[in-house]
Amino acid sequence: ELVKADSLFEQKKYTESFDLYEQILDEEQLASPKMLLKMAFIKEGLGDYSRALYFLNVYYQKTSDKQARTKMKGIAEEHNLSGFDINDSDFFLNLLNKYKSIVAYSIFGFSLILLALILYQKYGARTRPVLLSILFVATQVILINVLNYSNVNSQAIIIESNSYLMSGPSSGADFVEIVDKGHRVKTFDEHGPWLEILWNDKVVYIKKNRVKKLG
Repeated sequence: ELVKADSLFEQKKYTESFDLYEQILDEEQLASPKMLLKMAFIKEGLGDYSRALYFLNVYYQKTSDKQARTKMKGIAEEHNLSGFDINDSDFFLNLLNKYKSIVAYSIFGFSLILLALILYQKYGARTRPVLLSILFVATQVILINVLNYSNVNSQAIIIESNSYLMSGPSSGADFVEIVDKGHRVKTFDEHGPWLEILWNDKVVYIKKNRVKKLG
């Protein structure tokens, strides 16, 4: 299917190739960076900038490619979209998310070495391992934060125009605002068909079928 999709893309049969790429992504949950770039290119060419931003964002999460980050910011500025500000901390945090397993295992391995040294000093050398104990506790705190990082960094892109934001997870809640597609927002808990998001520093709710979650 991937070979067929790539062939259609080379023939500039973009809609047909995108359908196959999307099928591969949905059914097999597999997407190479190259495939994601092609999907973003197709959607941007068709004028669907919100989904182009989505695929660029997923590509960026996989690669930390600064050019993709700059491209997303350019599209966001062109369409007056929020949530795409560029800063070095975001780049670092994205790298952390990408290599979270490696970082976590490295910290865990280092903490085991510290634990062995603590036990040696306490029971072998008969000294108080105060400094090592403090360092061990610090590594555990860092490890917990690394493991939980993705839970506090969930994001989504609004993919439907004229999306209603409500003050609560209900159609009967107070109306907050109508927003256009393309904005990237931080997400929190799900409440049935509703998703809790952060909009202009305020917690609001949007229907889940109006967004595509990242990560």
